[in-house]
This record gives sequence, C-alpha cells and structure tokens, in this order.
Amino acid sequence: MGFCEHKLWLDHLHGATETKEMVAGQHAHARFDSDAKAAAPAIHERDPRCFIATMAFGRDAWETERLRRFRDEALMTSALGRGLTRLYYRTSPALCRFADRNTWARTMAQRTLIMVIRVLR
Repeated sequence: MGFCEHKLWLDHLHGATETKEMVAGQHAHARFDSDAKAAAPAIHERDPRCFIATMAFGRDAWETERLRRFRDEALMTSALGRGLTRLYYRTSPALCRFADRNTWARTMAQRTLIMVIRVLR
C-alpha cells in the first residue's frame, strides 16, 4: 500500500502515533483497494486503448506507445489522473469519429499530440 501525504505531515508535526482506529482504517483501506483492483483490473494492468493517438499515428506507432506509457506511469498513479483518464475514455471516441470526417481535425490532433510528446521527453 502507498502512503498518505497528510499523515506524513501530521507525523512530522506531532510525532508518529498509531491508534487502534488508525489500524482499523488502514485495514479498511487495504480491503477497499483490493476490491477496487478486482472490480476494475484494466486500471491496474496495461491498457492498450489510446483512441486519439491511435487515430492520429496508428496503433503500434512509437508516439502512441509513449502516450500509453505516460497514462500508465503518471496519470494512473493518482485519483485525479484516473478521473481524467475516465473522462478521456468517455469523450475521445466521439472526437475520433469527428476527426475521421474532418482531415483538419486529424492534423490538429497530430500536431497537438506531437507537442505533448515533446514536453513528456
């Protein structure tokens, strides 16, 4: 299990303590984490989806792989990143359909993603 930044700060300020309520909370969190992983294994395993990058560059392109790696190694490690990823999965199929009908949108997606990849390097 990971760590809680808030608890680390409180331990730093007041000294490390562990009450029976904290232990019970840690066990409850571990059960919750285990249940979440069982319910949504795609979040914790390699997910081949990357709709817009696949549309822009192709399924096996290095650009698509780089964006998948960013998703898996950076975004999926935080609640905010997982939420953004879920939002992306809800909206990107419609964006891809739009880009399939409009070449300027595909070109714009490619150029935007290339800029993102340059920042990620």
